[in-house]
Amino acid sequence: MDVAFLWELLRAIPAAEAAEGHAEAAKADVFKLSALISDALASGKGEIADALRPLYLDYLEKHDDVPPKGRSAPRPNARPD
Repeated sequence: MDVAFLWELLRAIPAAEAAEGHAEAAKADVFKLSALISDALASGKGEIADALRPLYLDYLEKHDDVPPKGRSAPRPNARPD
């Protein structure tokens, strides 16, 4: 788990909710950790996901060298099978 990205996501959710017109949800997130965590778990869905898309894309661009789960990274100078 990338804790730094999770922290960045948690910090971005209230602003994303406010940008999508959910000011009350954004306000609740600022004051209640449980509301923020609940929103983080659902952050890949709906309008909030659209508002957070730049954050996700930035993360993927910075971490494009990470192999999919269960696969090892290619070794330098390795011959393809």
